Amino acid sequence: MQITVINEHARQKYGEYVGALDFAFGMLTELKKLIDKMDEQKTPAGAWQITPPEELKKQYLRVLDQLSALRNKSMKYESELISRNWRV
Repeated sequence: MQITVINEHARQKYGEYVGALDFAFGMLTELKKLIDKMDEQKTPAGAWQITPPEELKKQYLRVLDQLSALRNKSMKYESELISRNWRV
């Protein structure tokens, strides 16, 4: 009985984890749209400056690659958990 509860808890936690990954990918999609709308403008000395769009695009791609790698590792472990019938 106790193992069944633990296994169900593991399924729920993994579901939350996958949901969080999906949410992060969704937010990155929206961020990409915002970055694409940006254009670099000259700012006067002493004014607030933001990161140039080209640098933001590089950072976006780096984060997307890392998040994709995390998702791929998760898929590997998901198949392992399924093969063990979600036993911990």
